[in-house]
Amino acid sequence: PRWRKHLALCFAFNFSMAFGVGLVLAFVLSLLTAFGLTPTLPDLELEIPASMLCRSFLTPVLTCTLLFGSNIRKVLRIGNPIVFLDKVCIHQTDAEAKSQGIGKLGAFLDCSDRMLILYSDVYLRKLWTIYEVANFLIFRTIFAMDVVPVQLPTVIFAALPCGYLYTTTLMVWRYLGYANPSGVMQYVIICSFSTFYMLFLRRWAR
Repeated sequence: PRWRKHLALCFAFNFSMAFGVGLVLAFVLSLLTAFGLTPTLPDLELEIPASMLCRSFLTPVLTCTLLFGSNIRKVLRIGNPIVFLDKVCIHQTDAEAKSQGIGKLGAFLDCSDRMLILYSDVYLRKLWTIYEVANFLIFRTIFAMDVVPVQLPTVIFAALPCGYLYTTTLMVWRYLGYANPSGVMQYVIICSFSTFYMLFLRRWAR
């Protein structure tokens, strides 16, 4: 599905920016919490104050940066990479224009510093994609090739709201004055997600 490829592109182009933004935000909120400038909740497990702002805003900011990092860079006038997207840059309906585009494919790949592959089960079953990979490896090494399985970002984007919901529920639970849920309940939640993730990896490995 196209939405999976869209998520994979967001992950590939915006991960570095999201990681940096998340790291800076966590550092700043941790400093504010250490100096008592943000509301906190007692963490009954670690016996240290837990920042409400960090737990409330870090995951949404990380998710939004992953999804809209390219748009943010455009608004801030920060340069985005120049991309040659074969399906868009090579005509798909005009046979003559398509033939000319394919004939110049080697020149496009020669001018490319890196190659991003959105890998799926059918990627290596198409002559077109094998031809592109072979041409790129003539000009560059395999270390200039980035491979992103289209299923992996889907799992990551699904895990972010699940983790956010879990931590937010615990935060509200503590804010209302209740004790932490039993360790058994937390282990059940963690093991359930881990089992789902391993089944996904097993299915993809096939």
